[in-house]
Amino acid sequence: MKQGLGIRDWGLEVRGSGFWVRECGKHPSHPSHPSHPSHPSHPRAFTLVELMVVISVIGILTAISFGALQLARESAREAATEATIAKLNSIIMRKYESYMTRRVPINIPNGATPRQAAELRLAAIREIMRMEMPDRWTDIIDPPNGNLPDPDGIIPISDSTNSISIELLRPAMSQLYSQRYLSSQPDSNGAPIGYGPAECLYLTINMGFPEEMEQFNQSEIGDVDGDGYPEFIDGWGRPIMWLRCAPGFVYPYSDIQFLDAINHHDPFDVRKVHSEAFHLIPLIYSAGADGKYGIRTDVIDPSTGDGFHFMSEHHPYNSTIGEPAADAIEGSDITSFQDNITNHHIEQR
Repeated sequence: MKQGLGIRDWGLEVRGSGFWVRECGKHPSHPSHPSHPSHPSHPRAFTLVELMVVISVIGILTAISFGALQLARESAREAATEATIAKLNSIIMRKYESYMTRRVPINIPNGATPRQAAELRLAAIREIMRMEMPDRWTDIIDPPNGNLPDPDGIIPISDSTNSISIELLRPAMSQLYSQRYLSSQPDSNGAPIGYGPAECLYLTINMGFPEEMEQFNQSEIGDVDGDGYPEFIDGWGRPIMWLRCAPGFVYPYSDIQFLDAINHHDPFDVRKVHSEAFHLIPLIYSAGADGKYGIRTDVIDPSTGDGFHFMSEHHPYNSTIGEPAADAIEGSDITSFQDNITNHHIEQR
């Protein structure tokens, strides 16, 4: 081994991107660095492939996180809607069931048979329900024969054969609804879908049960079409609709309403004067995430093709109102109702 080598005994050789220090006269064997002789002069950089892999992983993680966030938001909207509908259902059903023991202010004529008396009482109860629990504006402004309200507030009632008739006084609450309507009639402001049922639901609870309004937050109330008539709104900010009677919405669409007059007979028809009378339950429903209700709210007049709501006080059971249906105006089809949130589903009651 040589001793005492000086600077002149060493040589510097540059090769490619590195350099080597060698003893003069000898072949270089190891690259060197001024301060770290055993390492390259520059740190190793990412290759293009490695960079693309990292970007892809970040993109996948971001997509997963965004999807989870959207799912959480949808779940929160569904939960809020279910909570609102549960409160509405509780109020409406208490009122609805109270009619089973409601005193009916009618006078049964002498000579009426027990069946006729039962028919008159049942028809009168349904008329009172229609006027005190309206699900459309015509329930407020029109009597059952479709004419303008009688100046004295008298509603004619007859039995199923029209052989005997009585008079029913328009309830005080219905007269208040009428005054509210006539003072400022609702205007959809060009909205393609009418929210009359939703506005009538709010009107019924706000005026009929003002003490119940305390349980609703401001986020549950809105005026989507800006006509001055508020609605209860769901988690997506859309009006919650309702039908007092929805005979078309039966099992399997509903979990609690069955087209079965034997095992589920109408409790209002105590004397069973109507063999086809099955238990009708009010339907309260949200359009769900897709924003399409897909529920028939009117029947069609075959002579004009116009939609109208005429629920016979004697035979409301044969109507198609409430059944799933396509609606060209709202762009719904026969399956649009499937994501609706309703009080007819057991898990939401």
